[in-house]
Amino acid sequence: MTDNKARTAAKIKSVISLAGGSFSRILYLFSRRGQIVVSHDKKTFNEIMDHAIDLGALDVEEREDAGVNVSFHHPSLI
Repeated sequence: MTDNKARTAAKIKSVISLAGGSFSRILYLFSRRGQIVVSHDKKTFNEIMDHAIDLGALDVEEREDAGVNVSFHHPSLI
């Protein structure tokens, strides 16, 4: 166990290589997003959605458990 990113990456590459796999960079295939869950017991889903969109939300979904998933692009995740 280590906190060193380079040592951890080297160990992961070693394990993947021993299993016959290869390690390549695929970061470009993913986007960095944040997600928060909001309870909508005081506001309606539409009110939360309108406010989230005004603040720049990328996606707003209603959950089965009376919550709302709000996905966003956050500069600190870049």
